Amino acid sequence: ALETLKMFEKKDSRVKSAAATNLSFLYYLENELAQATNYADLAVNSDRYNPAALTNKGNTVFANGDYEKAAEFYKEALRNDSSCTEALYNLGLAYKKLNRIDKALDCFLKLHAILGNSAQVLHQIANIYEIVEDPNQAIEWLLQLISIVPTDPHVLSKLGKLYDNEGDKSQAFHYYCESYRYFPSNIEVIEWLGAYYIDTQFCEKAIEYFERAALILPTEVKWQLMVASCYRRSGNYQKALEKYKVIHRKFPENIE
Repeated sequence: ALETLKMFEKKDSRVKSAAATNLSFLYYLENELAQATNYADLAVNSDRYNPAALTNKGNTVFANGDYEKAAEFYKEALRNDSSCTEALYNLGLAYKKLNRIDKALDCFLKLHAILGNSAQVLHQIANIYEIVEDPNQAIEWLLQLISIVPTDPHVLSKLGKLYDNEGDKSQAFHYYCESYRYFPSNIEVIEWLGAYYIDTQFCEKAIEYFERAALILPTEVKWQLMVASCYRRSGNYQKALEKYKVIHRKFPENIE
């Protein structure tokens, strides 16, 4: 792709700008920021009104941590083409970095009006409500997001966490279970479910979660001790003793 696009460098400015815009973006994706910046500059110089070129230029500046300047390029792109959704999305990200949360929210709500069912936009809006500590709104937007991407374990666990913080254990349990179903290797989710079963006096159920955690992190003694502790709590002392002996052989230095 890079080779093909480089053949357009000798052409007239409009074609050159379009090719340089794509080259800039390809280099940006490969994390070659110096090259991405060169081509972004070339694209902007060839056609000052190209919103995609201005957005790329903003992205290279953003990647270097100058969010203020990046926001200026995104705004210029939007002045040239108010329907440039990439510029609007990235402007929202820049405002987030600059901690101008109201302006960021404004960008993402505008995007939501244009794009309707964009999962990324819904995620950003929910995240902003979480930042400003409005959990009910965050939950509302995450529920919309789940209707579009019902199998995203990260979003499901986020919902579980928010419901848990609000004291709604049954909803929290539901979403943590769903998250675990789609991605059974998230330690935080496993730990929450194990603890939930201990709290509700179902120690046998907790064992399967802590055993999975021990599989994922075999060098961490904590999870194996939790398994033994569950056997002990449920009155299965023989099983508990055998488990403690096994753990002791593996971790002879562990005082617990």
